[in-house]
Amino acid sequence: MEVFRQNHPTVVLVDLRMPGMGGLDVIDVLSQEAPETPVVVLSGTGVVADAIEAIRRGAWDYCTKPIKDMAELEHVVKSVMERARLRKESRRYHVQLEEEIALRTKELSESEEKYRDLAIELQTRLVQIQEAQKEKEELMLQLHRAQKMEAIGTLAGGIAHDFNNILTPIVMGTEMALMNIPEDHKANRMLKRVLDAGARAKDLVNQILTFSRQDDLQKAPMRVEPILKEAIKLTRAALPSTIEIRQNIQTVNDMVLANATQVHQVIVNLVANAAHAMQVKGGILEISLAEEMLDDSRVAELDTALTPGLFLKLMVRDTGYGMDPATLEKIFDPFFTTKARGEGTGLGLATVHGIVRGCEGAVLAESELGKGSVFTIYLPVIQSGDRDEEKEDHPLLRGSERILFVDDEPMIAEMYADMLRYLGYDVEAKTDPLKTLEAFRSRPHDYDLVITDMTMPGMTGEELGKEIMRIRPKTPVILCTGFSERMPEEKAFELGFCAFVMKPVVIGEMAQKIRKALGDRREDIL
Repeated sequence: MEVFRQNHPTVVLVDLRMPGMGGLDVIDVLSQEAPETPVVVLSGTGVVADAIEAIRRGAWDYCTKPIKDMAELEHVVKSVMERARLRKESRRYHVQLEEEIALRTKELSESEEKYRDLAIELQTRLVQIQEAQKEKEELMLQLHRAQKMEAIGTLAGGIAHDFNNILTPIVMGTEMALMNIPEDHKANRMLKRVLDAGARAKDLVNQILTFSRQDDLQKAPMRVEPILKEAIKLTRAALPSTIEIRQNIQTVNDMVLANATQVHQVIVNLVANAAHAMQVKGGILEISLAEEMLDDSRVAELDTALTPGLFLKLMVRDTGYGMDPATLEKIFDPFFTTKARGEGTGLGLATVHGIVRGCEGAVLAESELGKGSVFTIYLPVIQSGDRDEEKEDHPLLRGSERILFVDDEPMIAEMYADMLRYLGYDVEAKTDPLKTLEAFRSRPHDYDLVITDMTMPGMTGEELGKEIMRIRPKTPVILCTGFSERMPEEKAFELGFCAFVMKPVVIGEMAQKIRKALGDRREDIL
């Protein structure tokens, strides 16, 4: 702080964990003394709550240690410096406008008759400036929210990569175990549940990344009633006995175009919020599901952007403490929460709002202090005939070619090697990309296919693939990754990779990718 006050630096990079005065305390002081100075938090804790708290207190961005690529830090520093520059220019422009208005007003006061028309013009311009200022404030608010989401997205990306690496041996090991256990064995049913849970965990990771990137997960025609019943069953055990659940499900067609994991999260979030509002005194939690035809007048009454038609209406009502109008207006804002510190992040209802909007639906909230709250969700109903056809089981595609596989995680490398050998391939598995390159360089024609992880120490999968294709052009190389933001699928194909696989991968998907990369010879299908 002494150096800061003497030298007035352009950007401040601060750690969170420090003796004497922690990073959050530094942020508090800088927010008071120099709110226009960008502060970037560097921390090795990897805790999402720390990132959120730092941003709440005034940090401009957040990076996790160790920083493997200094270009990322350079990008963050340049980004906050540019934002600071834009703020300074905006202030300067605003001051200039105020000075111009003051000058014109003085001239008008000296000769009101002569400059009456000019006064009218100035008044009009003043209104325009006020409107522009209001618009600018709204844009700044949107920018601030986007910056918060960018910081959370950066942290979420790192977590997603590690989590997908953990899921990979779980999913692959379960699949291979199922292949060796009879269908009627009790363990078979249990392992299928593990596999289903792994698939849901993978979808949940994608959903975290979707929230941070504001993209959509893959949607498909699905029924809401089974998801609703499953979510109620899941949350019932966690609710205190003082909360009574009442269900009212009356649907003829509950088919919507959505993502099952997202719909499940919407329901769980709404139920959890309702339960939190009744945790002290208890109460009644009502959940209803029914169709409703919305005509033009009803759509106008709801004040939404919905198009008239048939909708599925999900209502979650509680008898909790309710909300005042000021709180109700902010509940869908990211990071806004009425819960105590440590009890919530303020992302639950923001996620609900984003998911429902992504399904071309609407979410409405009504509340009154002391009388509880009700959340109503409208999702467009689609015809039952639009349901996707059940996928047929196809035999696994096999082969006998020689594959060079590399992943810096020994467990993952071993699991992939076992899976590929099960499919009939001759596999050489490695955990060091540099040794992999050395093996390929010494015997480039011994391998029919190379499969590489993306994030590895010493050399990335992108660099390894480029070098392999330089040594032996047209060598098929498949790229695997646990997080695709740095290497999207389109870029992978542009670089010459023949296939792109997101972890955790199921055996059938990998078998198809390999056969397509090697020419998809039909005689290899068993």
